[in-house]
Amino acid sequence: MDFKWMFVDGAFEDSSQLSHDFDYSWLFDDDQNHEPETKRPRGRPSLSSTHPDAVERAASFIQQNGVQADARRRGVTSRSSGVSVQDIADHVRNAVPALKETGVSKSTVRRWMKAPLEGRFASKRYEGLIDAKIPSKRNDFREENRDDHFHRAVVKYMREMCSHFQSECVVYSCDNMNKLKVGTLAVSRHHQLNRIYPSKDRPNYSDHDFPTPGYLIIPSGYMKLEPEVEKGTITKDSIGRDHIEYPVTGPLNIVLRAQPFAKATIETHMNDLKPLLKSDASRGQSFAVLIADGGPDWNITSPLTQIACMRLWKDCGLDGLVLTSFSAGNSAMNPIEHAWAPISKLLTGVTFPDKVPGESLPPCKQRNLSEDERKAKEEIVFNEAMGRVCQYLHGKQFDGHDINCSYVKCNAPQSGYKDHEELRQALVGPVGNLENHRLHNIRNDYTFAVKHMDRRLASLTFLKCKERTCEHCSLQPVKSVKSVELFRTQATFPSPLACKEFDGHFITFLEYLNLNQNTVDLDPEIAMPKYNNLKLGRCKFCAYSFASKADLERHKRLVHSKRGQYKKK
Repeated sequence: MDFKWMFVDGAFEDSSQLSHDFDYSWLFDDDQNHEPETKRPRGRPSLSSTHPDAVERAASFIQQNGVQADARRRGVTSRSSGVSVQDIADHVRNAVPALKETGVSKSTVRRWMKAPLEGRFASKRYEGLIDAKIPSKRNDFREENRDDHFHRAVVKYMREMCSHFQSECVVYSCDNMNKLKVGTLAVSRHHQLNRIYPSKDRPNYSDHDFPTPGYLIIPSGYMKLEPEVEKGTITKDSIGRDHIEYPVTGPLNIVLRAQPFAKATIETHMNDLKPLLKSDASRGQSFAVLIADGGPDWNITSPLTQIACMRLWKDCGLDGLVLTSFSAGNSAMNPIEHAWAPISKLLTGVTFPDKVPGESLPPCKQRNLSEDERKAKEEIVFNEAMGRVCQYLHGKQFDGHDINCSYVKCNAPQSGYKDHEELRQALVGPVGNLENHRLHNIRNDYTFAVKHMDRRLASLTFLKCKERTCEHCSLQPVKSVKSVELFRTQATFPSPLACKEFDGHFITFLEYLNLNQNTVDLDPEIAMPKYNNLKLGRCKFCAYSFASKADLERHKRLVHSKRGQYKKK
């Protein structure tokens, strides 16, 4: 560096005239490759650097008190799931001799772990030496189900079929919402308020939310999945295969019932769906698919479900009806499940009175009331509560679609099907009950159902037959020609078939649609683990897969006993 002039004592002077008694060479040093001095950290050294064993002890202690470690414990006197910062500090002080007197602060322990929010400026203070922090709560754990892949494939086939033949088919997602309480908060107090209230007029929860026993409202939901994209829209899966895009949401119909006066059964669901499917059939959509949760009131293997679905299929004039579900423990995949949380939020902070206006006690706690008097008062309470639910949901939407809420009045004459209890005694109880002359019609209905249904472990299908002697099918020609033809030509549909090209995958719906292979002789559920484990197979006289040995015996005696095809041992 060549500086001709230097600023000395407030004036510029010629650098060549400066005194050489001082060393100014550092100003003119041309060597730019010198290494900068390493800065020493300010303050005292960190505890993690002077006592690394303390960090190891803390990490080991946290690991020993995790969820998985707690599940493995056997024969211990005390347990712990997770630890506090104070617990870690106390353990380190007792485990590291050098820290017994001085100890370790809670803030130091926190800094050893990962930052709670890594995007914040304060996260740089955390050393991240221990892979641990206070986690967010999760509730998406599901038990592993070996049949899950099979069930998902069946549901996907049906949704793609309804999207492909959308002028012929309609699909409903069905499920019950958590019961609403009467007399205390309608939904759980754990739902956070997300609506605006005046500062001096806001919800004030009771410090005890003891519910009135049995005062519950049952909401049954039916969501019609309507296509939002053009017909034939194609999407790709993870391995590049083509799939038809299908709808995931649509208008939601909710029907309320008071638990003291009614129960949610397959019969009530059929009564709720009947006007909806009749309306769809009048518009040409005479093939219906129902996606349910597989619970007791939708159990595919139950003869009650089979005869109820047969009646719905027959009375609505449908060409086809398919009932299917996701595997046990995976009902959260049902599209309607996504609507229940937003609806619960709409009812957050709401309390429905459990008393008749002007009275201080609910009817169930009033003494000296006759049974009829108590029922009459509870009828007033529940009709008022269910009416309020409909008012809260009036005009509301989910995913841009309307929510239609209605309720069945208490003690009102039941319309539609109303012989559920008689069916249960005839079909679920001793099979000999069907020999009773009063139950002759039920036996005829069940025989008719068996002739037109294909009962599998993952689906229940009803189709019109080709027999000219069948009064029902011969007088009502098929309208959903393409949909029905698919089931008739591919005997295994909608059960998935293994893909030969990609191991561990099933063929797609489009591949099924263009399948040239004759599947008549194939066992439709051979790819289902549960079906193979049962080793019971299918009935050799009708399309019926056996779900258990008791189911096999019941089917023999209900359907084939008079033909002599099965002999009782």
